[in-house]
Amino acid sequence: MTIDDRDLSQRSTETGRTAAPRPTRALADELRAGTAYALAFGGQGIAWRDALSDLIDGTGLGPELQSLVDASVALTEPVHDEIAVVRTHGFRPIEWANTTTGEDEDDADLPDDASLSSAAVSLPAVLLTQIGAVRALGAEGLDVDDAVPAAVVGHSQGVLAVESVVTFGSIDDRLLAVAELIGAAATLVGRRVGLFRRGGVSPMVGVTGIDGDALRTIVDELFADADPALRPSVSIRNAQRRHVVVGRPEDLEELRRHCADLEAESRRRREAKLTGGEVFAPVFDPLDVEVGFHHPGMAPAIDVVAGWAARCGLDADRAATLAREVFTDPVDWVEEMAHTLEAGAEWILDMGPGEALTRLNRSVVRGQGVGVVAAATRGGLRNLFTPGAAPAVERPWTAYQPQLVELPDGSVHVETSFTRLTGCSPILLAGMTPTTVDPAIVAAAANAGHWAELAGGGQVSEAIFAENTERLAELLEPGRSAQFNSLFLDPYLWKLQVGGKRLVQKARAAGIPFDGVIVTAGIPELDESIALIEELTEAGLRHVSFKPGTVAQIRQVVRIAAEVPHMPVIVQVEGGRAGGHHSWEDLDDLLLATYGTLRDRPNVVLCVGGGIGTPERAADYLTGSWANAHGYPAMPVDGILVGTAAMATLEATTSPQVKQLLVDTEGVDHWVGAGQAEGGMASGRSQLGADIHEIDNTAARTGRLLDEVAGDSEAVAARRDEIVAAIDGTAKPYFGDLEAMTYEQWLCRFTELSLAPGASADGCVSRDGNGFDVGGDFSADVADGTRSVWLDPTIRERFHRMVQRTEARLDPADTGRIVSAFPEPAQMERPADVVAALAARYPELGTVTLHPADAAEFLDICRMPGKPVPFVPVIDGDVRRWWRSDSLWQAHDARYDADAVCVIPGTTAVAGITRVDEPVGELLDRFESATADRVRGYLPAVEQVSGRRRGAVTAAQGPVADVLNAPDVEWAGRLVVSPVHRLGVLHAWEIDSDGVGRHPVSGAVLTPSDDGATVDLVVPIGRAEMTITLTLGPAVATGAAPVVTDAHAEAAMRTLLRTA
Repeated sequence: MTIDDRDLSQRSTETGRTAAPRPTRALADELRAGTAYALAFGGQGIAWRDALSDLIDGTGLGPELQSLVDASVALTEPVHDEIAVVRTHGFRPIEWANTTTGEDEDDADLPDDASLSSAAVSLPAVLLTQIGAVRALGAEGLDVDDAVPAAVVGHSQGVLAVESVVTFGSIDDRLLAVAELIGAAATLVGRRVGLFRRGGVSPMVGVTGIDGDALRTIVDELFADADPALRPSVSIRNAQRRHVVVGRPEDLEELRRHCADLEAESRRRREAKLTGGEVFAPVFDPLDVEVGFHHPGMAPAIDVVAGWAARCGLDADRAATLAREVFTDPVDWVEEMAHTLEAGAEWILDMGPGEALTRLNRSVVRGQGVGVVAAATRGGLRNLFTPGAAPAVERPWTAYQPQLVELPDGSVHVETSFTRLTGCSPILLAGMTPTTVDPAIVAAAANAGHWAELAGGGQVSEAIFAENTERLAELLEPGRSAQFNSLFLDPYLWKLQVGGKRLVQKARAAGIPFDGVIVTAGIPELDESIALIEELTEAGLRHVSFKPGTVAQIRQVVRIAAEVPHMPVIVQVEGGRAGGHHSWEDLDDLLLATYGTLRDRPNVVLCVGGGIGTPERAADYLTGSWANAHGYPAMPVDGILVGTAAMATLEATTSPQVKQLLVDTEGVDHWVGAGQAEGGMASGRSQLGADIHEIDNTAARTGRLLDEVAGDSEAVAARRDEIVAAIDGTAKPYFGDLEAMTYEQWLCRFTELSLAPGASADGCVSRDGNGFDVGGDFSADVADGTRSVWLDPTIRERFHRMVQRTEARLDPADTGRIVSAFPEPAQMERPADVVAALAARYPELGTVTLHPADAAEFLDICRMPGKPVPFVPVIDGDVRRWWRSDSLWQAHDARYDADAVCVIPGTTAVAGITRVDEPVGELLDRFESATADRVRGYLPAVEQVSGRRRGAVTAAQGPVADVLNAPDVEWAGRLVVSPVHRLGVLHAWEIDSDGVGRHPVSGAVLTPSDDGATVDLVVPIGRAEMTITLTLGPAVATGAAPVVTDAHAEAAMRTLLRTA
């Protein structure tokens, strides 16, 4: 077969299924040939005169329609006098429409706009325009009597046009007469009952941005004492969050004012961070109608119409039925469209007037793969009858539904766009400080076939970065890779890791197994982002991901993706219920506002997180069923970010007591307001003043106390004793009153609070076999730290300065240079001996209190760059910053009680932690299995595949396909770009019936072994050939790169050298 790169690039970032080619014949031909379609007719409030004018001008149907008007007017002659009361200008729609195409309106006998939009005129005029539109279709060649539509639906008064279609136009004159009666009765009764336009204020108002049930509750509560027959009614559902309220104008104005008050209160609570999510802010848009249709108060008009119809010799029962549908029956257009699609319609032809209904229909059926054409307009007729002019139809969101695939070992897995792109499971281990700062948990997740992010928040120096990445490389199985999560809004870390020193790019160049970068905590500007994607891709970091947390940021990322259409962009949307630092945005709100926009970009791969703590909830998002609860069709995502749920796993360095606390914490399924606590969870402030979710323990309560006084020195002084007592109950206590301390107490207190886990002041160090991550501002598992008694080298440096300060203060010499007995920081590794030596040299060490200058110097020592001190040195206006800085690593230190440390899971996801020390791979697999079970319930078919990464180059199966689709190989222990990909022109590869791959451009050949365990790449080099053997272990099926062993790499290089 020949590999088509255009189709395959689409597969790599979409679903693996290629869209059908656009037909070359006209859409109308397709419909006549049997493609299912529906007709849809609009209702009141639509400008009809311009639409009728265009119809007459473009089709020549004027005389035919005039005859129809003449016949209907004649039929209503018996009730002419009653109708004339509300229709003083008569009914001359063709004449009025022709005015717009030729005569000067000022000289014409043209009623004013109010008269033309009155129900008595506009209602029959709208029907006339729709009848004309249907006849125009027939004249062009699409006769709806022959090419029968799958469904015919009418919005509000559109039911009259539906009746015309289903009766094959045989009673159009009588239907138009009934429309005249309904219009006149509407005006007559509407005035009488008060459902009538007054002073320009409409009796019908559109309300968007609110759920229908919520809107009805507000109306019911506000008008509880009003007459049920006249109080406002939520009568029309135009879209999932677009409704129409019908009522007396003064009542609708009262409703608008009440909602404005509710909005102000909602905004106040949101700004005060008492809750999160979308602000209640419905938008009121009055409809341009004279009468309030679809309201119980209009019931008397039904009898009026029936009586008039009988006097005119019309079918009174039919007239009453149609009148009821227009006057009192509610309209659920979303449900109508659902029934239309269930009938099989692939296209919806909007029969007008105009294209107002087209816009509505597009929003209602979005994501369902249905085309909409404004067939009553000139542009719509071109769409229908000009070959190739049909509007593009978006891919249905069901195309993003997860599928099931079976790997060669018989295991069944979930497939999404994310799995096809990366080869990894759709369940991701998210980067989070401090949990994934440690390489062990990252490697364990990656080895189990999952995307796993090393948190850059803890890689705070070149030494720490080097040690952790080297350790990661050691722990990863051959061919496995991980991803790097970097904080864009931390200038120091960003410049260190990605933007300046480029440690990540250099690490990849050195063979460290990184294949992706996640840009979190902010989104770079457009040009910077494009350049970043290009640079990272060139460096071999092909999977570039952005992590937006607001609607504006999501749209910003979509713009970025649009500028790099041939490169996949992974978007990780995170909601505000995430652990630690968090926004106040609701994940569902974010997705509802942007899902369609995200899916419009074929190179976007969508992952979500923030509050997803159980396998069942993950399945809701992967299958898209989460959207059904909001009244929308399924909106599947491609991957799930798991963070909180992994905090108590076996590989997490979280202390045992904190892991148990995580299991015991119930969590909540709603927002925890700023400064509040509920369900064992709290929302406080970090040292930066940013909102942070944490478990509600003594540490969290202390944090909230400090939030109350932060930055206010007077308030701190007034509550000093309370503050000291509170922080002394945490893992980061008050150092003590310096003015009362002797130099010996000063040094001993520092030692007591600053030793590493397992270390003692006599220089003994006992380390857990797993090592310990104490973090340099959230991490610092440095090489020196694993041998030192101190938490961090910079802590030891501070102690060294204190010792030398003590010597300078206590030495009897008044002048000259003091020769220190401890000139090097390395001499501080036995602090007890240091203090003893000082006491022997200076007997007054235990009696002389600290000099004020030394107390001031101590604060400067504490402010030195490096790891923040593990205590609060002074109770001042900065007390929250002193206490909060570097306050997360203690949750990973078994010396501290769980009540005394800051623990930062998500408020909702923490409820999903039910087990201590579950292996992280098993946890993430369990999440995926729940989705597989869900999918199996409605899609039992399972496709057999050779590997999860597929479609990047070829959709074929087998060892050669797996090699082609893998962008990297592990070459003698280093991750490098695959030599197959270095050959270029990937789409030129061909795979024959024997599974052998051939590359006509370079002459290279890929030949699999009989058992498929290896593939030989043979590349012509001059007159010689170089053979590179790639080993495909079982891990390749779940995302690992093929491996070129040391021996095979050496053999290839020998060949290359011989030919040089």
